[in-house]
Amino acid sequence: SGVSAVIWGQQLAAGLSLTLICTGVSVASRRRSRGRPATLAFVAGAALLLLLATLLQPGVEGVRRWVPIGPVQLHAAFIALPVLLIVVGALRRHDADRQPSWIIAAVVTVAAVALALQPDASQAIAFAVGLASMLLGQRPRRTTDWIATGIALGASLLALTRPDPLDGVPHVEGIIRLAASTGTPWL
Repeated sequence: SGVSAVIWGQQLAAGLSLTLICTGVSVASRRRSRGRPATLAFVAGAALLLLLATLLQPGVEGVRRWVPIGPVQLHAAFIALPVLLIVVGALRRHDADRQPSWIIAAVVTVAAVALALQPDASQAIAFAVGLASMLLGQRPRRTTDWIATGIALGASLLALTRPDPLDGVPHVEGIIRLAASTGTPWL
């Protein structure tokens, strides 16, 4: 479909890296250890720093979604948000028998604000929906679950109000059409 081999290679490498990172975080978050909350806080901090690093970039026409590492542009939300959802879920499980944790609301607030400022409406909406289904699907629901979900939904609505000045690229916005053009099995 005219997509360069470099983009294919970057996407495959990013997908493999993200799969490995999320698998590692998921496995580590299920282990019972005394240092687990500290480990989760460290992983959340690293993911949040990646998201916040986008705001230090000049961006393209006011859109700041990528962090350059040499010739590669990392889409920060693509990497950080799945990791953050795993961490929030693990923190929620860890705090199941304790008082409500404001750490979850703080993590969500930082991520949501970064997504709204980038702006990245699609990632903000995906994060809000994933977060809402995870936090509000558990019992008992706590005030912090509602607060975190409200913050994520509010930031996604804010991101939606900011028009995206970047032109669409066929291999992103037109992916369904491209898949259909290569045959029904790909669609």
